Amino acid sequence: MNSLTVINADPAKLLAAVDMGTNSFKMVVVRAEPDGKFLPVHRHKERVRLGNAEIGPELQKRTINSLKNFLKIAGHHGAEVKFVATSAVRDAKNKRELLVRIEQETGVDVRVLSGEEEAQLTYFGVLQFLPVYDRTVLVVDIGGGSTEFLIGKQGKAFFATSLKLGHVVLTELFVKNEEIESMRQYIRSTIAKSGLIERVDEIKFEIAVGASGTIRSIRNAVRKSVSAPGWEGSRNWRFSAVELRELVEKLLVLGGDGIQTSNPGFSWRRSEFILAGSLILLEIFELLKIDEMEVSEFALGEGVIAETLGTACKNYDVNANIRWNSVARLATRSYDKKRMTRSVQSAEIAKEIFEGMRNCSHIHKVDLLQDKKNLEYLEAAVLLHATGLLVGKKGYHRHSYHIIKNCDHLQGFDPREIEIIASVVRYHRKWFPGLEDVHLHRLPRQVQYKVRALAVMARVAIAIQCCQCFKDLEITCTDEGYKLGLRVSKDQVQSPSLMSQVLSTVEKDLHPELELFGDVFKLKMVVTVSWNP
Repeated sequence: MNSLTVINADPAKLLAAVDMGTNSFKMVVVRAEPDGKFLPVHRHKERVRLGNAEIGPELQKRTINSLKNFLKIAGHHGAEVKFVATSAVRDAKNKRELLVRIEQETGVDVRVLSGEEEAQLTYFGVLQFLPVYDRTVLVVDIGGGSTEFLIGKQGKAFFATSLKLGHVVLTELFVKNEEIESMRQYIRSTIAKSGLIERVDEIKFEIAVGASGTIRSIRNAVRKSVSAPGWEGSRNWRFSAVELRELVEKLLVLGGDGIQTSNPGFSWRRSEFILAGSLILLEIFELLKIDEMEVSEFALGEGVIAETLGTACKNYDVNANIRWNSVARLATRSYDKKRMTRSVQSAEIAKEIFEGMRNCSHIHKVDLLQDKKNLEYLEAAVLLHATGLLVGKKGYHRHSYHIIKNCDHLQGFDPREIEIIASVVRYHRKWFPGLEDVHLHRLPRQVQYKVRALAVMARVAIAIQCCQCFKDLEITCTDEGYKLGLRVSKDQVQSPSLMSQVLSTVEKDLHPELELFGDVFKLKMVVTVSWNP
């Protein structure tokens, strides 16, 4: 199931941002709610390798083909898309020629960011991922052609700058010529001459945050090579100066060819530039006296989305969605791309079920559906239901429960709310509890009912997503309860003859969950499947 059209949902928008970097172009597609909260639903990356100085005819052609592909992806999702370009385009001698050709052949109006704008937008992206709004943050973003620095607090930048220290450029200039010491001297000299050290000493910062693919790769390599507490602890989402230094020493011993063949935690494509990127970061740590760095999974692309929402959403507050952001943060850190897509789809289906039932309140009044917080708990639980898979597949629902309940990941929720979310996750599969269950018995009776009701909605939603063949979903009222209508299209089911197989799958997967639904709500839910050629 590539996408699911929801019929009764609030007017959420699909937005996309494309970051045209020096080495690669990266797209993020998000589902944005009217209140400004958003969740990435799709990511796509293409290696374009714009390089530096001048972008010739072949690179221009490659760029245009890539942008056409991004437009196609955005169109598939029905997303409004914005394109921003960074160092390679910003510094290209023939920038104007390239931009004109892009607009003529694709219709895309590329926004070329200054270094300061790039740093500011990256900071906005960080604020959507980490709970650092009220802290003075030093943000570092190492790109292929430049490195951006910003010190900010509460969404305002005190200082921002961009230095020509890119891992692609330095690899071409120094690493490929085995001039490592010359590169380190060049990095130190560039930082010293920029005035960055003095500004950082003057303003100071409470926490350092890295927001780039290079820094995320370094974090992953540290996690792979250094013995540390279990993955679910927050410790593994940051690394120290000592750990970075040890990693750099290992990379220097391996050399360029050795890094690519020994696989010390980097992708093959990333390994080509990781030595330069790691040395840039190490010199930054030492010159700016950084002891430890937190890593953000969100960066420039998400910052462009946040800026767009700030313009489009009335009274938008970049810090307003701390609760939802912490849920999205845990999901992003727990899942690979495929699992994230499935969990997002399941959460969308769960939301549609909840809102569809609420729209039937004039016939079937269910008090639980009138409180929007219960929808928040349901969406969070369904999005996080598979986090325990990183511990192990067997009993992963119990692992997920403990991760959510005990590891201090969710911000802004009180302990009772965290217990509700964790319990819904625990009961989204396998055995379903009665009201006398030992685990539930210690909760107030009203909370017991809430957990069981939300858990059964989660089970139905996840079962529908697992069928992987539905285009549309709609809930309507019946005298006895609800009708959940599912429609498949020709794209999902090629002929009516395959419908019997679909119906058999639906019956097998959904029947036990619908029985539980009836037991909990004392209302029937009937599922119908139609084929629309």
